Formats: sequence, C-alpha cells, structure tokens
Amino acid sequence: MDCFYINLDNAIKRRINIQNNFSRYMEKNWTLNRFPAIDIHYVNKHKIPGGLRANEKACFLSHRQLVKNNITSKDPVLFLEDDAIIGQQTCTILNQLLQHHGDFEWDIIYTDVCIHQPDTMIDMINLRKDLKLQQKTQLLNLNNFSFAGATSYIINPLSLVKVDRLLSQEESLDVPYDIYLRTLIEKDILKGYVVFPFITTLSNDS
Repeated sequence: MDCFYINLDNAIKRRINIQNNFSRYMEKNWTLNRFPAIDIHYVNKHKIPGGLRANEKACFLSHRQLVKNNITSKDPVLFLEDDAIIGQQTCTILNQLLQHHGDFEWDIIYTDVCIHQPDTMIDMINLRKDLKLQQKTQLLNLNNFSFAGATSYIINPLSLVKVDRLLSQEESLDVPYDIYLRTLIEKDILKGYVVFPFITTLSNDS
C-alpha cells in the first residue's frame, strides 16, 4: 500500500518521527512518501477565500492536493498527517480487511477518529472489550455517530475521482477538512467507516 504523509518543510522532528515509526512496523508491500504541506504563506499570498483560519485552510488545501495527486491510483491509498503513528499489527489488519472486503461498498475508511460524545465513548469502550476478548476487528459505519479528525484514512481507488470532485468544488473554505468529510458521510454522499478497535493513534507531536 502506498502511504503519503503531509508535512511542513520546517516540521523536521515530526518527519523523523513518522519515518522512524513506519520503518519499525511497515510491511514489505508498503511505501511511505512525504507530501510537502501547503503552508499559511501560500494561503495568504493567494488570498484563499473562506472563514477558516489560515492554518486550517492550508490543511484543507494540503489534503485536497494530495488526493488529486493520487487520482489515477489503482490501489487503496493511505493518507496521513505527520502526527499519526502505526502499531505492530496496523499493516496486517488493514491488508486483511481490504482483502476480506474486496467487494464491500465504501469510499473512505479511517484507521482512527476522535469521539467526543460521552454516550458513544461508553458504547465503544464496551464494544472494544468484547472485540478484544474475541480477538476481532470490525468496520463501524461512521454514519451512525458524530466524530472528528482526519489524521489517517484510506480512500477507495474507485472513489478517488468522486472525492477529488467534492473537494475541488469548495472554492470558499469555511469548514475544517475533517468536518467537511464528516458532513459528506452524514449526508450519505460518501460511505465512510472506521476500523475498530482503532489501529493507529496520535504521536506526542499532536
């Protein structure tokens, strides 16, 4: 699997940390590639419209450009921010899930998300206990609860053109990238899922 992480030119410590993390756990058929992040200087220079802060616009533009760069990919692509970290089983679980769900209808699969509703947290804690006892991992439909974050996610190669079109139509950037994707999932414009228990997390750089 090709993996691309978004990283500012001056964020050298983050770059070293994510590269070391992937070097430790990445499987043979995986590659890690750096995408130089769009920064606030670009946003200000080009007077990017919208109500978001300059750094939020830069984040949105970085993800959008990275998706566009991979629009011709024939395989699933893992998109990352540079504060994501993988674990010992991340690659194995993802490979197994994608093979098992080869004909599964999906656009985007997150490897972790932020849950901010207490009742959902409790439900997921209990589910995690059950799945751990069964040594199982499953995909949860993100249309069923509210979430935030876009630190690590896979886009179906069959959906790259659609996702690119949806992102490109936003000329005025008024909603953070992760919330924009969540809204598309809530409206069933995108079919989004998350691997659970989560198989990535945030580093101390977050």
